Amino acid sequence: MPIVVLIGSLLGVISCTQPTESEGCSFEEFRVSARSQAENCPRCWETFIGQEIYRLALVNLVTVNGAVIVLEAGLHLLSRIEWSRVKWMRRFLRKDQDGKLFLVKKPPFEIPLSILDIWYTQALMWLGFFYCPYLPLITLATLVIHFYVRRYSMKFNCEPDTKPFDAARRNFTFLLLLLLLLFIILVPIGYSITRLQPSADCGPFRGQPFMYSVINDTIADFNCDAQKAISFFGTAGFIVPLIVVLLLIVYSLYVVLRARNTTISLLKKQLVLDEADNVHLRERHHHLESLS
Repeated sequence: MPIVVLIGSLLGVISCTQPTESEGCSFEEFRVSARSQAENCPRCWETFIGQEIYRLALVNLVTVNGAVIVLEAGLHLLSRIEWSRVKWMRRFLRKDQDGKLFLVKKPPFEIPLSILDIWYTQALMWLGFFYCPYLPLITLATLVIHFYVRRYSMKFNCEPDTKPFDAARRNFTFLLLLLLLLFIILVPIGYSITRLQPSADCGPFRGQPFMYSVINDTIADFNCDAQKAISFFGTAGFIVPLIVVLLLIVYSLYVVLRARNTTISLLKKQLVLDEADNVHLRERHHHLESLS
């Protein structure tokens, strides 16, 4: 998955450490090692991550919409050319179901590929909004532009897909994978907040050992009652009942879903039986009319 590779590469860059004198055999080697390490390690790694994801968001905006415009419009134009009139191209032509010769057809409008493009755009926003606060605005503009580009391409360049799209079944699968992607992205963000030291020269968290230390300092300024109430949310007395309540809600929704599926299956069987009764009654009616 490209997002996993991106997260690994970014963590590899920002997790580098400066060498110590014991790592070099001499002062000259230590100076060379420190210089190369300083060139590879960004001084403000929060800004570095924001800049990289900002570049990726802009590249995604250009490449996704550009590919839709160039590829699908190009295939549409090629499909309108009568290649049968070109002698040396006849060997490459194929026949469709109607017996017409063609080189390329109009591209089908593939809904899963469009959903994957939206996934990647959403993943970049989740991964970078903490380091680039205005990235959601770029994502919003990307999705609006992508919607109208896809709408135009679907209307003028594409044809309906021959494979039926089961929206009811695939919708749950897409939402489940999107939830899994959210959890994958929350891991490096949580790691950077709780385990990585903020940059010393820039950023709102400079001077703090970790980013979450700001929350601890803010809570320390509250009164005793507020501190006890906030600390209670991190105890087992609150977390365990919360998990139990969530599990009960999930189980109740599962029971309701099974009951609805059972009702749907019974209604389908009832419709089949009603159709069979109607056929039998029509045959009986025609038989009685023939006798009369």
